[in-house]
Amino acid sequence: MSDTTLLKMDKLSIQNYTTWSIVMQSALKSKKLWEFCVAKTESKQGESDEEAEKKMVKNEEAKTLIYLTMEPKQIIASGNCETAYDLWKKIKENYEGAEADMSNKALTEFLSIQYDKGEDFCNYCGRFELLLGKLETSGYQVPEAMKLFVFGKNLPVDLRKTFHTWSITTQNKRLSDIVTALKLQVQMENLEINENTALYSSSRRDTGNSANFHQRKTDFKNKKDQKEDIKTNQEKTKTASQDENFCTYCKLKNHSWKQCRKLKADQKRKKRFAEKKKREPEIASPAYMARDSWTPLKTPSNLWVIDSGASSHMSAQQDVLSDYSEFTSPKKITLGDGKTTNAYGQGNLHFRSGKYFGTLKSVLRVPAISENLISVGAAVNQGNEVEFKSRPKEVVFKREGQIVLKGKNIENGLFVVQLSAINSGPIKPYNH
Repeated sequence: MSDTTLLKMDKLSIQNYTTWSIVMQSALKSKKLWEFCVAKTESKQGESDEEAEKKMVKNEEAKTLIYLTMEPKQIIASGNCETAYDLWKKIKENYEGAEADMSNKALTEFLSIQYDKGEDFCNYCGRFELLLGKLETSGYQVPEAMKLFVFGKNLPVDLRKTFHTWSITTQNKRLSDIVTALKLQVQMENLEINENTALYSSSRRDTGNSANFHQRKTDFKNKKDQKEDIKTNQEKTKTASQDENFCTYCKLKNHSWKQCRKLKADQKRKKRFAEKKKREPEIASPAYMARDSWTPLKTPSNLWVIDSGASSHMSAQQDVLSDYSEFTSPKKITLGDGKTTNAYGQGNLHFRSGKYFGTLKSVLRVPAISENLISVGAAVNQGNEVEFKSRPKEVVFKREGQIVLKGKNIENGLFVVQLSAINSGPIKPYNH
């Protein structure tokens, strides 16, 4: 690899550190200079001055090749390194941590995306694709299930119904397919609205002729009345054709709806279901709302809220955490309204939830919050699948196709699980 080729390489940056280091290693190895970057070269006993001088020249050549792909500010920040080994070590320290921080920040922004009220759907898709591209550029591999969950969690009601129906009926789910279907639905709805608006607006174009304007307005009203009359007549005709020997419930002949066995059986089934639901014990429902402003809440100590916006598992309880360790200095945590608070340490929660046992890894202790939070992003990042179901309303955690934890919906959009701490450790080791 020639020096001209090196000059064509992209300059070192946080975004391309991984690829830059691979290409640079190849360049150094091609010139037999890589050994000066992985270990310090020291003078050996009995080594001649000529050999020592050759090593020094090779060391300077390795430093020069690295400096050629760095900006002046980066060279100054790396300091006056005497050897290529010191320079490579300094670059590694500066950029490996920064690349991880950028990936974590991109993941937090991606999981926190919201569908703004009144926002155009195509604009939301653009913002979503921008954050997804930023996350994937940082080197983070985003599972398809995670893309679908984040995209669909805040859609408007009409689009969400289409999204859930598609999720249930489709086998091989791809984000691009549902985005195309939803865009088509929005375009059809807009076209229908525009046609109705144009029909009424056309009656107002000729403002110079008052009689013509009123005539068109009357025609518009008459057309609407005609459609309603046709619909009413169709309903009357349908009702008239249904005599006493036709059941309007099961759509079968030879009996009326009052004698319908299917209707009576369904009514009994609904009554039994309502009585059973009354007998079921209910979990106390905490006051939990979207974090437009941060308000401390009070929840039972064993109740954990499933939070798609949190980047880590969090709790204010230190006594339930095993292997707990304090941070050298508090870490800042950003809340839903943009305010910050501190996390003072982290540990693991060994728990039991009904017939399920497991461990929540790296739970942050945040005294400022009053509810326990399970992060969807952290669970997915550790190899789990998180599925929110509408019938029944529950949340299911899966690993390798097996259910490992279940929670329930106690309010609109609020899913929780009950976790009892086991200080002696989990019976069945499982990491969330």
